[in-house]
Order: sequence, then C-alpha cells, then structure tokens
Amino acid sequence: MLNSLRHPQTGTLKIYAWVILENHLHMVAQSQNLPKDLMRFKARTARQLIQHLDAHKIKTILDPLQFYKNAHKSDRTYQFCQEGSHPDVDSKYRNAETKS
Repeated sequence: MLNSLRHPQTGTLKIYAWVILENHLHMVAQSQNLPKDLMRFKARTARQLIQHLDAHKIKTILDPLQFYKNAHKSDRTYQFCQEGSHPDVDSKYRNAETKS
C-alpha cells in the first residue's frame, strides 16, 4: 500500500498526503482525470495486495474478501474495494476551480 501511495504510476495522479485507517484511506490528490486515475490506482493496489495475501496464504483476510464479493462479479475471486466508492472534491477547492 505504501509503495502505491508513494509511486502511484497512474496517469497524471499526484498524491500529496494520505491517512490509512482500519478499513479505508483518505488522501489529498490531484489529477487531470481524478475518477479514472483513482480507479486505476485502486485496481493496481488491490491486485498487489491480493497477490501478497495469496502468496503468504493469509486466509483470515482472503476468505472474507471472497465471501463478500458480489455474486455477479464472475471476473474475479475477491472483492477488495467497496462498490461505488468515489473521489470527493472539497467544496472549498471546487469553488476555487470555477472562479478561475
């Protein structure tokens, strides 16, 4: 996770700060296409974390990720990110963008 935050490698995404909590994270980021770059960031990070968990046979985390995966998601074994999670732009900065 820390490697992905330090070196996002996705489009124009720049991550300035982050806080990792028990089951989610917050970040201060900038991008020309924030939704698309965050989707790429989350997909890459999820793949890396699942590969790590699988390689180390950490079933206490993998089993719930498999159990709570939506039934219609036949293209994957695990669901790492919550469905519908999305970037949220602080209204103070949104207003600053529209004034320029």
